[in-house]
Amino acid sequence: MFIARIQDAHLPAMAAPQPEVADIVKNIALRCLKELAISLSSGIVVALFVASPGGIVFIFSASAVQLAVSVFFQSLGAFAAYKAAQRNENLECYEKTVSVCEWITGSNFALLTGYNAQTLIHESGHALASLLVYKNPRPLIEIYPFVGGITQFYKTSLSMFGKKIGPAAATCLVVASGPGLTLLISSALLSIGIALKEKYPQLGKYLITWSILDFFNHAFYAYTALRADQWNLSHDFVHLSIFGLHPVAATVGIAAIPVVIALGAYWWQSQQQKETKSAQLAIV
Repeated sequence: MFIARIQDAHLPAMAAPQPEVADIVKNIALRCLKELAISLSSGIVVALFVASPGGIVFIFSASAVQLAVSVFFQSLGAFAAYKAAQRNENLECYEKTVSVCEWITGSNFALLTGYNAQTLIHESGHALASLLVYKNPRPLIEIYPFVGGITQFYKTSLSMFGKKIGPAAATCLVVASGPGLTLLISSALLSIGIALKEKYPQLGKYLITWSILDFFNHAFYAYTALRADQWNLSHDFVHLSIFGLHPVAATVGIAAIPVVIALGAYWWQSQQQKETKSAQLAIV
């Protein structure tokens, strides 16, 4: 084994296969088309809850802008990779360029597609909770693209579950379920994104930026309750402050979620590395 390794070390290095321009263009086109398909699908679903035609036009105009930005930065990253492969140098610069381009395309997708999708998830949390605690509340969701949304429902008689928890708890549940549902989903997306980042870097960055944007939006939303009218019960965190959740506590708590997830992922990865090293030493 030792002799064979010495012999292999003296063999001339094989040149890495050069990427074909046609394959690079095809790869960029496939990535951008996949992103566009997801954006249009999400936009169609969100558009079902948008009242004004202008809002619908706004959503699909944003998808066009998103596609243009994505094509540019996907092409820039691919160009850097192509030049590095041609010259077989500047690998560090190539890796940084590709990584930056991936973060930008992920942030672009999170802002122009993820924002409205998360707004719909937020309002769906309110609607689902109202269906749980009231009898036939007939929830109505309205989305205002890149601004926010509102869920209206009738406070009818309590359902069996609503009676069990009481009217005050029922109201609190409906109010809290909006931010609660979207933060739960964002926590899952962040955990998955961190887990996939090494094997599937671009997908991981898309999920991470999507979730981080939602955490930031909700932390800022909670903070705005400090300066909002204290009788404005349409503001979730003003309403929740009546039930004892102070806006500062809500802001800090929301901001802490991604930090805790990141630290947990780091601890898990370090434990896995220790176990791998221990297994290797045991074999030796």
